[in-house]
Parts: sequence; structure tokens; C-alpha cells
Amino acid sequence: MICGPSITTIEEAAKMFITSKDIFRPNVLFFLETVAMAGSAFALGQGLSNARASRERTERISHTGTTIASMMLKGAKPGEMRREDLQLHIFNCLALITAYPVCVLNRIRGNTYDFRVVSRCNQAAKRLQQLRPIERDDTESESMTDASGVTVEEGTTNEMEHFFEMLSLELELEFRTSFSRSGLPSLAHQRVMYNIRNHLDDLTDFYHLGEIRPALIRENIDMMAAAGRDCGIPAFRDNLNPIAFLRIVDTATRIVCLSIPVQTCTTLAWSMMTRVAFEIGGISIITATALTILDEMWSLWDPYAKGINAYAWTLGIAREIDSMLNDVYDSDWDKDKGLPLRKHGYNVSEMRTHSPRSPRTYEATRESG
Repeated sequence: MICGPSITTIEEAAKMFITSKDIFRPNVLFFLETVAMAGSAFALGQGLSNARASRERTERISHTGTTIASMMLKGAKPGEMRREDLQLHIFNCLALITAYPVCVLNRIRGNTYDFRVVSRCNQAAKRLQQLRPIERDDTESESMTDASGVTVEEGTTNEMEHFFEMLSLELELEFRTSFSRSGLPSLAHQRVMYNIRNHLDDLTDFYHLGEIRPALIRENIDMMAAAGRDCGIPAFRDNLNPIAFLRIVDTATRIVCLSIPVQTCTTLAWSMMTRVAFEIGGISIITATALTILDEMWSLWDPYAKGINAYAWTLGIAREIDSMLNDVYDSDWDKDKGLPLRKHGYNVSEMRTHSPRSPRTYEATRESG
């Protein structure tokens, strides 16, 4: 038995149910639209400043890294030491500078895998020394034999010209294939920076680096280390971002993008197909624009995963170091003209009154004296 007034017709019974037009009520939809618009505007503004700050830090690492590489490559002279030892120091520094942004990037991503980056850079430096032996000249009496017995012919031209690019890709591949979040935070980037400082101390103590150049290099190393630590501030994995707020804005925007087409389709006058086509096209454009802005918002708040091309950053530093090592001319005309070009420090031969020494023999002589 039905309580209340009796239902006499099917039409009256249908009125008791919620129609498709009332599924998305105007007041609820208006509230969601307000949340989506205001939240998206705030999130885009803050995300843009976040991504810009992240990009500035990455560019600071690139600038300081290439500055350190150029000053060490051109400024360090062998003095009384063996040129091969200086060359190995320089190549180690270049390899560590190439590895530093890769280690920083994986720390930001939350990768706890910690492998022997310093040992890998040392192996790369020895391999590069085999590919690029010391230039011979008439006044040089040093032995050019290599202890490993590997000749230069075994290395290809492509490996010589793109050595540090290949090293950067190998390190990135090693991190990606062994990705882990179960261990302690990786200290690879700190060990790399520590060894760069050690090489600078060795170059200052045993070789000719000048009076002003060590202080400038040390300042750039400090700036690069500070920028590397600052890169982790806007990292998405550190839970410093308003994740709940971003998800609310994301959900509200998606509901609005779904409800507007549904609500519009229930009120369209299907007899006027031209008007219907224009309305559906306009709704599609608005919905696609809103979803694109939503994706842009997530990219700005997660800069190192979506907002910044990380591979272009790490490979860009490696390419600059390769260009410094190759001494690339602006054109073939400059090369044919024979324009003067400053030699690498380890290729500069100096007049000596006695046989060259290594840092180990230098320390033994100083202690005995």
C-alpha cells in the first residue's frame, strides 16, 4: 500500500524520480567551477615560480661545473711533476664534474641506490688517458709508455669526441636499472663533491695552478655544492608540496570537465543540428584546455620529473666538457688558418733542470729534507 496521494498516471510517477538534468545541480557545479578556477590559478602561479627556481639551480650547477672544468683544464701546469700524473688528475676532475648532476638528479628522484661512482670515474679517467696521450715535442724526454699496454688505436674517434656524453649516459643507465627506495639516502653526490675538493687540493699542493686561480675554483665548487643541495628543496618526493590541495583541485576540475558535457547534452535542441555542433565543439575545446592546464600544473609542481628536461641538462654539461677537451673551432676555416689556441695544461712542456717527479716522490723528498 502506497502512503500519501495515489499515483494515477505514468507521467506523475516519472516526476518522482531524479532526471538526468538534475544529476549535476547548478549550485554544486558552480561551487566546483569556483574551486577549480581559483585553485588552478594559485597552483599555476606557485608552480611556475617553483619550476623557475629549479631551473635556475640547474643552470647554476652547469655554469659552475663548466667553469671549474675550463680553469683546471687550461690553468694547471705540471711544474716539476710528471705530466701524466697531472693529466690523470684533470681527467678525474672532468669525470667527477660530469657525474655530479646525474647523482644529484637521482637523489631528487628518491633513488637510494648507491654505487661506486668515484671508482667508475677513476676508471673512465684512465681509459681517457689511453685515448688521449700526452703530446710529444722535441724538448720532452718523458716516457710515453702506458702501464696498461693499451694503445690509442683501440679507441674509436667517436669515443674520443663524445667520451663524457657516453659516461653520463652510462651512469644514468646504472642508476635507472638499479632504482631502489628501500635503502638509506644515497651519498654518491657528496662523495663526488668531496673528491673534487681533494683533487683541487692536490693540484694546489703539487702543481702550478697560480695564486688566484685556486680561490676562484674553490668558490665555484662551493657554489656548485650549494646549488646541488638546493635542488632538493622543490623535489616532489620530499612531501613539501601541498599534495592534498593539488589533488582536490585536480578532482574538482575533472568533475567539471565531465559534468559540463553531460549537462549540456541533456538540454540541447537536437532539431537544430548546426547549433548543436557549435556548442559541442566549444565544450570540447574548453574541456581540452582545462585538462591541458591541469597537466601543466602537475608538471610545474614536479619539475625534475616533468617540468625540466633532465637528460638535456646532464648531457649538456657533458657536451660542454667534451667540447673543451676537443678544442672545437668555430669553423674549418679557423682550423686551416692556424689561429693560436691555448693548450691544455698537461700538454704544456716547461724547461726543467732535473728529471720530473710524481707527487709521491715529491712528498718523500720533502720529508727527508
